[in-house]
Amino acid sequence: MRVILVILFFTISQLGHSQSEIKFYLEDVKLPFPVGTKSWVDSSENYTFEHFQNNRNQFSSQLPLSASNLNGKIWILIPLDSNLTPLYPYAVITNPHVNYVQAWWLDKDTELIKESKKTGDHLSFNTREALSHSFTFLNPDEAKAKFLLIAIDKRNEGLVINLHLTSHRFIENRLTQETALFGWLLGIVLVIFIITCVLYYFAKDRIYLLYSGFLFFMLTYSVADFSFWHWLFAYDIPRNFDSIRPITLAVSFLFYVLFILQSLNIKSNLPKSFKVLRLGFIAFVIYFIVALCIYFFTKNNEVKFYGVLISHYFQRGLLSILVVIVIQATIKKIPFALLISISLILFLVVHLVNHYFENGTIQDNLLFEHFLPLIYTLDCLIMSVIIARTFLRFQKKSLDLSNELLIQNIDFTNKLNEVKEKDLTRISQYLHDNIGAEISAMRYELEALKNNPDPSIAIDRIIAKSSFIANEVRNASHNLSPIMLERFGLEESVSQFLSQINKTTNCNFQLDVIGNLDLIDKNLNIVLFQIIQECIQNILKHAQAKNTIIQILNESKSIQLFIEDDGIGFNLNNVQYGLGLDSIKKLIEFKQGEFRIDSSETKGVKIYVELPNQPD
Repeated sequence: MRVILVILFFTISQLGHSQSEIKFYLEDVKLPFPVGTKSWVDSSENYTFEHFQNNRNQFSSQLPLSASNLNGKIWILIPLDSNLTPLYPYAVITNPHVNYVQAWWLDKDTELIKESKKTGDHLSFNTREALSHSFTFLNPDEAKAKFLLIAIDKRNEGLVINLHLTSHRFIENRLTQETALFGWLLGIVLVIFIITCVLYYFAKDRIYLLYSGFLFFMLTYSVADFSFWHWLFAYDIPRNFDSIRPITLAVSFLFYVLFILQSLNIKSNLPKSFKVLRLGFIAFVIYFIVALCIYFFTKNNEVKFYGVLISHYFQRGLLSILVVIVIQATIKKIPFALLISISLILFLVVHLVNHYFENGTIQDNLLFEHFLPLIYTLDCLIMSVIIARTFLRFQKKSLDLSNELLIQNIDFTNKLNEVKEKDLTRISQYLHDNIGAEISAMRYELEALKNNPDPSIAIDRIIAKSSFIANEVRNASHNLSPIMLERFGLEESVSQFLSQINKTTNCNFQLDVIGNLDLIDKNLNIVLFQIIQECIQNILKHAQAKNTIIQILNESKSIQLFIEDDGIGFNLNNVQYGLGLDSIKKLIEFKQGEFRIDSSETKGVKIYVELPNQPD
């Protein structure tokens, strides 16, 4: 209920949008229109001086009270003070977004002294007397000019017209200040935009994409607000850029809402408020798409005007919901809530100031004329703090992760060295117990030859023993996994190892390989080979199996190993890992893999290993 009340308050507070007045200034000093000023709302497309003369009786002493969404143009006849015209020979309309405008300087009998060219933002930029974003008209003869006649056409739009009688110095100063202001705003937003794009390249976080989208459309809006699109792309060819400002403003606001959603993680932190905001956001997106289609396909300017007006109300409604959400986030001390609350306050201020500026309540000057892009630039700076802190968090997280991975790699290397040391110990024991014993026996045979009258039998035994020793040495060298793996690869090494086992045991070992094992990381090759060796030794020692199947499957994201025998099995509740399997299990855990054993008595053993795939 409170959310609804806030929305209604901010929406109703803007209902005076369609009421506006034309304001008169002597340079920057706001004054009432001179006594004797007359006006006429004309629905025709005729801008000739003869048209004015033929319709003088239509003029009244009242300026229109409802100047927005007029279905016509306004003619204004302003008496000039003879003492002021020499000092202020220029008439300047500061709003650059006027469809058509034309000026005439008249003498005391309202006869024509000078007629300006018809200009406006629906015509080419070079139709203006002064090539600036404001519309400037010069009095050719200050002594003779007693009246200024202006025809202003801004039908079916918000009419914000401020007429200044000024000097050349005032125009130069304002143009210089405006150019400097635009340069600063453009430079700040452009630099932040480039930095944000670079951060997205490194971090690949959605929040940078949303912020860069907001910056891009705000940059486009600012260029349109200063009328530079007209200067760049319609210098000598008429082009209508009316749609740029409302469209870019609406799209930038959508990116702004999404940025806040991402920054505060509203979906997780405030789920109920998230549902309300999502509903309003989706409604606005649907309306925006429909309104956009109508805007470009209808020729009814009144429909376009109210379409843009409703879009402004939608934005203010969503802004009100965001205010409530940010208050909740601030109370809950969610990170960045305070910064975003400042940003929202600026948004509210700029909407209210812009509303009162359009209604003529706020005096026309450079600051308030471009108040919206100015405050949005401040908003961009505030939001850039969030972006910077987010990137610093990303860097810290990346550094912590790198340190953690380094520690894990060190632990993994230590465990791998333990397994290798165990292998070397086993081979050393094998050389001592088997090959060493055979060599000692062969030495005794050779010593016995000294006193043996018939050495042929002893020589045959020595030759047999030497052949046996050579085979054993060759088999032992093949079982040194790193050397064998580097030379033959995992699949060939396992095949040769199983081939030797099949020749000397009663158990038949079968290997099935799916996928290319050459793409597997070197360390994983060693781990897989050690697992297979350890499992085969356990099968030969305990399983009493006749058949064993070994399957290796290399997928895009994981490497899977299946080992299944038809032996006597065991009760899993009574199993105790030996030194070999315990080391292998720890290696798999360090590699963030999975290790499972499935067995029961008389039903064999099934071993499943899965390791994350990290190709070279």
